[in-house]
Amino acid sequence: MNNNSNILNLENLIDLSNILLNSTNEKFIFDTILLSIMGKFGIKRGIVFLQKSSKSKYYNVISSRGRTQYSHNISAIPIEDISLDNSLISDFYLNKFEFKNENGRNFIILLSEKLNKIEFTEEENKYLHLVAKIAQSALKNAFNNYKLEETKHNLEKRNQILNTLFEITQDYSIVNSYEEIFRMFSHRLMGQLMVSKFSMYYLKENEEIEQCINRFKNNLSIQLLNYLINYLDSPTDLNDLNISSENLLNEITKNEIQLFVPMYHNNIKKGFILLSKKMNNEKFSNDNINFLQALASATISTMENHRLINELIEKKNIENELNLALEIQNNLLPKSELNYKNYSLSGISKPSQQVGGDYLDYFVLSNGNIVFTIADVSGKGLPASLLMANVQAAFRALSMVDFDLYDLLNNLNKIVFQNTSPDKFVTMFVGIINPDENILTYINAGHNPPLHLKENGDVDELKEGGLFLGMLDDQINYSIGKINLEKNDIICLFTDGICETPNLNGEEYGIERIIESIKSNLDFNSTNMINKLLENIILFSKSDLPYDDQTILIIKRLK
Repeated sequence: MNNNSNILNLENLIDLSNILLNSTNEKFIFDTILLSIMGKFGIKRGIVFLQKSSKSKYYNVISSRGRTQYSHNISAIPIEDISLDNSLISDFYLNKFEFKNENGRNFIILLSEKLNKIEFTEEENKYLHLVAKIAQSALKNAFNNYKLEETKHNLEKRNQILNTLFEITQDYSIVNSYEEIFRMFSHRLMGQLMVSKFSMYYLKENEEIEQCINRFKNNLSIQLLNYLINYLDSPTDLNDLNISSENLLNEITKNEIQLFVPMYHNNIKKGFILLSKKMNNEKFSNDNINFLQALASATISTMENHRLINELIEKKNIENELNLALEIQNNLLPKSELNYKNYSLSGISKPSQQVGGDYLDYFVLSNGNIVFTIADVSGKGLPASLLMANVQAAFRALSMVDFDLYDLLNNLNKIVFQNTSPDKFVTMFVGIINPDENILTYINAGHNPPLHLKENGDVDELKEGGLFLGMLDDQINYSIGKINLEKNDIICLFTDGICETPNLNGEEYGIERIIESIKSNLDFNSTNMINKLLENIILFSKSDLPYDDQTILIIKRLK
């Protein structure tokens, strides 16, 4: 091949490269290279097969020109059939070029003979492989662009979900009746997921199932409702259920019920939602399921709070009202020690009055991480406890979807700011533990810095974060802390009612005594560490009646 021909080939390759590298469409890339090859070498028939995935043995037709037995809608062709020994192929093609991608999908080009009947020369083969290399680069570029767009789309969807949940939490904070709760739930469900047929059921204290909403044509049988509440514990596609009862299967099919979503409050199943398919016939995505779980959590929390508040109002005197408020508050707190993988978590909260404004929580997220929090609402008594209940409901709802700490704290700040008077605020610490990598990520929103006690005796304070909640309506630029947790490390979180407890001389208990108490009981589990610390505080203050709300949360890495 002479120099002029080489220069021409180089110019053609540069032009082809510029065209392909600016494209994000796979079919356009292969259409272009096939037309370029056929035009350059005078070939009347060509076809390109693209591997379905990097590990699949099956190929799809991605591009073809000229008469062929394969069309673009034929898929799942095994690689062994794409052979010149195959009579269906040899009748059309004489040349096969297979190109392997190291990390991507392979592709095969079949070409008929050239119009001049001359076989491909060595230089022409080199040209073909250069074209293939350009195609591989273009495919990688197209894939990277696709992943960027997909990531952007997913972030936009998650941001929309967070905004919607934030709005729902705001709406729920001002409801005055169950009817308003059900109306808001229905509007959000239909608006977000485009579902027109659905129902909601509440499990009463006597295990009786109460129908709250029903937009199906028929009332569902008590046999079906009992089956669903007793045997299903997580979101379930009812089309995949293996039910022995023909009657129940027929009832599900007849009413076009597709999805079951349980409603949990404090890890107890308190009801469930049933949904038909979407109006656009799309399947429920993982983001849809996450949204439904968060919506279910916010709704049932609001219903439970509304129920408990109604019960409180029904009491005849303030003593009964405050006792019931204490019951509400205790129901919002974890009931027992959490032992998960190599971590032990335990907490306790003692109000100084009959109800208080402290809050703690911990639970395992769907991704296997552990989330925990401690908070202190300004003030005492019933007003502080009601604000704390709203913070708890918002925290639980927002934690049900994929979230980062920065957005979570800023959303909680907006809720507190927009639903309280200027003199009310909340200090809060939120942390997430990855138990597999033993990494703690946290934000401290103006709270007493938790103590990180290491096995070697060193003690650090967890201070990274920013302003407490409820002071500003603007975005707060929180900093995020991250630490590694080693074997026998302890995290001790507390409210100021612990460190500021005074003795008879007015001296405060202080941080050093907290550290001394924990170090003296390193062999105990998290629950017993808390009990010993409270005993020491009582001995110090000479009183078992706290002067302020007292809340402690201790986390211990066991191994």
